[in-house]
Amino acid sequence: MLYVLLLLVALVVSVGFWLAFMGGQLPSSSAEAPPLRYARRELMTPTELGFYGLLRTAFPALQVAPQVAISALVDAAKTPNDPSAAHRVRGKVSQKRLDFVVFEPATARVVCVIELDDHTHDRAARAQSDRERDAILTSVGLRVLRFDARAIPSAEALKAAVLQQA
Repeated sequence: MLYVLLLLVALVVSVGFWLAFMGGQLPSSSAEAPPLRYARRELMTPTELGFYGLLRTAFPALQVAPQVAISALVDAAKTPNDPSAAHRVRGKVSQKRLDFVVFEPATARVVCVIELDDHTHDRAARAQSDRERDAILTSVGLRVLRFDARAIPSAEALKAAVLQQA
């Protein structure tokens, strides 16, 4: 019984010192934390939405998926000698999205990946990032087609470009 009483006193003294160290304040609960702030974002920009319609017109027998995570199509290869390599490689694609993925609806076979580049792709760093992304996709056998948003082709020209490389 004496040990229980001593343990209780030690606990009360410890809490007292801790409160004194923390300025007399208990840690704030999640209810007191500032609220998280989010802003709604549209799935596609107006330019992407127009291009999506063009893709649907050009390829009525195919499906077009907008804003697909690269990680839905690419994963890290197993490397038995370096277990952390998969994590590093996966990190290169984990937060990236593709503008459009064109695929066959019956088999889900990807026909091609289409990127719609606006003026931001003119910057050297972005162009390098685009080359790295394209290299990743082509390394797993995916075709990447890039179109300039400032000179969008007709549905016929788009169809010809996709079928030419098929």
